[in-house]
Amino acid sequence: PWGVATLTQHDPQFHPYHLAPEYPKDAAYHRGTVWPWLNGIAMQRMLEAGQVETAYQLFAHANRQALTLGVVGGLGENLDAYPHPGQLWPKLTGAYLQAWSNAEQLRVWYQYFLGIRPDVPNQHLTLAPRLPAAIQHLDYRFCLGAGSVAAQYQAGPPQTYKYVFQAIEIQVQVDIFPFAPTTVAVQPGDTLQITATAQQLTVEVVAAAGPVCTATAAPSAARLARQAQDDAVLASVAFAAAAGQPSGGGGRRLSSGPR
Repeated sequence: PWGVATLTQHDPQFHPYHLAPEYPKDAAYHRGTVWPWLNGIAMQRMLEAGQVETAYQLFAHANRQALTLGVVGGLGENLDAYPHPGQLWPKLTGAYLQAWSNAEQLRVWYQYFLGIRPDVPNQHLTLAPRLPAAIQHLDYRFCLGAGSVAAQYQAGPPQTYKYVFQAIEIQVQVDIFPFAPTTVAVQPGDTLQITATAQQLTVEVVAAAGPVCTATAAPSAARLARQAQDDAVLASVAFAAAAGQPSGGGGRRLSSGPR
């Protein structure tokens, strides 16, 4: 639950503890310890496969690490794969503050949980939020080229998203699962309002003078079928399971389940 290990627990060379008397430190560095920067791509792939709640579990645990372990407000280089006996959380090892660990945590939050993926040179923005049930309301702002966007989310029902564009003209692709992506043109000062129910997605562009355009979409049968396929494949995968944890010492132990 605290990150991606550098080696499967099933491998005979798996070393869960970075500092242990049974083997040299470097024996575990790439063969068992958790590297938090790998969490970013792991969460991204989970979100792309529709596993929002699992991805958010890892995200929330990494936030806890950043706020309570090592350098407050930052993520470190490594952690042990398992807590030591009698401990609930693994020990930090390596550098206590690592830039790419922090960068990946922030990247996946902005690009894949909030779903903000700009291509400013081509005047295009994808908005593809994938927010977990634990988040009921958000107010946030992000920069976009020379402009900015003030955003708001309400979990509902219905789910609503509001984006107010300042000083930028751009094409926006709205990608809300399970609906087909919808593209609209936005001018400076426009507000993009999105409402999602189980049956329909409504995308509306509103200018100061009033509504500019409205687009609707029904759930995509193809996306729902793909999600069912992904869910079936991943149903037996025990994410965040530290099965086979050693009961004592710093020795090596095979796992009885995937991490």
